[in-house]
Amino acid sequence: MGFLALGLISLLALLLVASLAARLSARHLRVLALVILFLVLGLGLVLLALAGRYGLAAPLGFVMVWLVRLWRVMREDAPGDQKARASSGKVGTQPMSVGEAREVLGVDATASKEEIEAAYRDLIVKNHPDHGGTDWIAAQLNQARDILLNDD
Repeated sequence: MGFLALGLISLLALLLVASLAARLSARHLRVLALVILFLVLGLGLVLLALAGRYGLAAPLGFVMVWLVRLWRVMREDAPGDQKARASSGKVGTQPMSVGEAREVLGVDATASKEEIEAAYRDLIVKNHPDHGGTDWIAAQLNQARDILLNDD
């Protein structure tokens, strides 16, 4: 009888989550899925640790660490963060000024085209998305180079 009650409660919780999920945007749905997965894995980790199954609990802890990293990445891509970057003038969709472009590449006002290209190459090699950088940084470097080379 207890299993039947547990199954009924689980079914009601699933229906509640499904009705909530139907009204959410895609971003909020990803956050909800991440939170639910984190809670389920956390509960499993606690139960396995209490049962003395540390060999099974350790991989769950590892997965939970990766979920926290995923959460941080999702927070960086949040629309509020993009609005904050837009207000500071450092988002890829807004054109940057020549001064900002010089600051991004780390060159002074008297830099030649060769110096601009050399600074760009050094920075793009260090910050390329294939080598641990982000697409946003690469886009900023590309935009700064284009502004400085087209301005001269």
